[in-house]
Amino acid sequence: MTSRNALTGAGFPHPDLYTRDSAAVACSEHLRFFPLEVDRAAGATMTAPSGRELIDLSAGWGAAVLGYAHPAVTEAVSRTVRRMPGVGVLSSTNPLSVELAERLLADVPGRDAERAVHLGLAGSDANSAALRAIRAWAGPERPGILVFENSYHGGLGPAQHVSGFAAAGGVPLGPGVEQVPYGDANAAEAALESRRFAAIVVEPIMADGGLVIPAPDFLPRLREACDRTGTLLMVDEVKVGMGRTGSLLASSFDGVAADVVTLGKGLGGGMPLSAALAPRAVWDSAPGASLLTTAGNPVCAAAGLAVLGAIEEDGLLAHAAALGTVLETALTELRERHPLIADVRSRGLLAGIELRSSAAEGGRPAGRETAGALRRAFELGAVAYPVGPDSNVIELTPALVITERQLRDGLDVLDAALTDVEAGEVDCDAAAAFGGW
Repeated sequence: MTSRNALTGAGFPHPDLYTRDSAAVACSEHLRFFPLEVDRAAGATMTAPSGRELIDLSAGWGAAVLGYAHPAVTEAVSRTVRRMPGVGVLSSTNPLSVELAERLLADVPGRDAERAVHLGLAGSDANSAALRAIRAWAGPERPGILVFENSYHGGLGPAQHVSGFAAAGGVPLGPGVEQVPYGDANAAEAALESRRFAAIVVEPIMADGGLVIPAPDFLPRLREACDRTGTLLMVDEVKVGMGRTGSLLASSFDGVAADVVTLGKGLGGGMPLSAALAPRAVWDSAPGASLLTTAGNPVCAAAGLAVLGAIEEDGLLAHAAALGTVLETALTELRERHPLIADVRSRGLLAGIELRSSAAEGGRPAGRETAGALRRAFELGAVAYPVGPDSNVIELTPALVITERQLRDGLDVLDAALTDVEAGEVDCDAAAAFGGW
């Protein structure tokens, strides 16, 4: 996917690691936009092998929710890996995985008094495990799963086959999976009235599909429709949860408690960890249906406990909400300065900057210019990635520990990058060699 001709250039004197990666690591797990190499990282900054520092406005697609090398995560992982009480929960138990499951049941709102937690390694397997169990619970009478156009729920397995948006041109929807437009509560309600769906799967804020924030009544109406029709409401919090919006769950912002909740990315603070919370009756319908040898790994569980502890003890929910106000104001000012910016959308430390061409050109999605702006921002010292079906939305998901100064500095870099693109000083086609979405 990545052209080696794109690896060299002014300011990048150390192409060796990237070249070796291109030769040795399968492109099936590459989603690249510029030649980023990371030698080490701390907090909200990454350092390249050359010593160049970059502000990470993505936090590794949201996985580094506490930033990199957070002391609480580092200490918990180091302590646990020396004891290593097993590798998972497949054929034994360990105290840390049990404690993590108990902590999640206490912290994550739910509708059912009897719930259990499926621990995994990534958001994809959390969603896949939940979907398999839901279908077993519902039986042949309700074979359908209702999802939303341009939704993203995973890159592997059943989760990938309920996603309306994916890399590499997408994959077909699975049997019984139907889509309605995201944010269209009327369409969702009409579909649910048929009572052929076991569950509806929704992102409280659509992330990879374009950073779309629905109307305030969208999730409450879905909750009411599910209650009316006996359908499970499954909320995918993998990317938008874990405190990013100023509350632990993005769905809590709208006052909604789901039947099934999935978490990933930030839950492990950079370690591979995910969780799916669902009624025990759902899990009991599919014993042994989703087995991973290292799921419930105690080292990863220790990281998850450290993340949950730090979010609470360090006041990071309030910090995200406060910086969210700063971000919202700064984005409004950024939009006023740049004709390429058609819209800005944000909630807490989660934001999207949508780029479109001029009205004279029909206001087309400016995917090419977005790629150029992000490549230029990388050259100037900040990292962010594009999302959306047309790859024309700059997504911002910085670490919850980012400082106001770092956030403003990162936005200044984006400001300069957009200025250069609008002035015609950036080769916007150079980023095409990296493949992207």
